[in-house]
Amino acid sequence: MGQLYIGAGGWDYFSIPNGDRLKAYSSVYDFVEVNSTYYQLPRPANVASWRKRVPPEFEFSVRCQKDVAELHQLESTPQTVRIMDSIEKICRRLRASILTILIPKALLRDKELVPKLNAFLSTLNLGRTRIAIEFRGGKPTEKTLKTLQDHDAAHSVDI
Repeated sequence: MGQLYIGAGGWDYFSIPNGDRLKAYSSVYDFVEVNSTYYQLPRPANVASWRKRVPPEFEFSVRCQKDVAELHQLESTPQTVRIMDSIEKICRRLRASILTILIPKALLRDKELVPKLNAFLSTLNLGRTRIAIEFRGGKPTEKTLKTLQDHDAAHSVDI
């Protein structure tokens, strides 16, 4: 059985008076999902500081910026390429174990989801970072799950 990590979606909820929330969080938990990357890409200096403020064995996962799936629908546009390049750098700097991509309800119902997902996953090279796909507002089809399996991507569920 693999290692089990316990953590939350962000460390800002971990409030301590006049202290470093991430450092305090990492003294209690060994894993965190960086969910702020879903809304806005952080500056490289911020990402570097996150890695420096936690123990070496601390695990990060990163949530993919929302425009990749919501606005660009996994298609290879110049904006998607730029975003994914930034996300790849964030994952490498944090030594992130997982990059989670949220698939919105509208894209989940798109008849072209499987080819789009296949093409998108074929372009990614994230080193040790594994892709997890979270489907919002419905269940993926068997074909969609097979596409994830073909690319060694995990099916993620937010309970």
